[in-house]
Amino acid sequence: MIRGLFLLLGLSLGVIAAGLSQTEIAHLRVLMPGRLAAWTTGLDPESGLLRGTGVGLPDGSTVKWRLLGLDAGGARYRIELVGSGFEFRGELHARIGNRMARIKGPITGLAPKQWLPALQEVPDIDGARMLDHRIDLATLDLSR
Repeated sequence: MIRGLFLLLGLSLGVIAAGLSQTEIAHLRVLMPGRLAAWTTGLDPESGLLRGTGVGLPDGSTVKWRLLGLDAGGARYRIELVGSGFEFRGELHARIGNRMARIKGPITGLAPKQWLPALQEVPDIDGARMLDHRIDLATLDLSR
């Protein structure tokens, strides 16, 4: 009886892990039309939870991400944003079930217009500002 329970638990966890790792944005667009954030339209169809790329967000920038790992608080990603006149390379820590995430790392050049209000008090040191902000994953707005 206990072996059967462990077997069922193991199979269930395997199916869940496979589903999460193989889910692509193209699948989500089919399953949830109109429910994804507007900025996701520029993501490549093959992009998923483990890694991805896209264009057009914010201010026409390109984005790349790769899952670094999971911890008790959620998922940690390596993220790169490169746009017209700015560059950001850092980490994003997203909590499961929460649309707010923490973004950390240096941004060089002229930040996207959408982020300027949140960056006004961040000092520019040697041409870079250190981001340590909350980001709304639905709107991409920054806040402290």
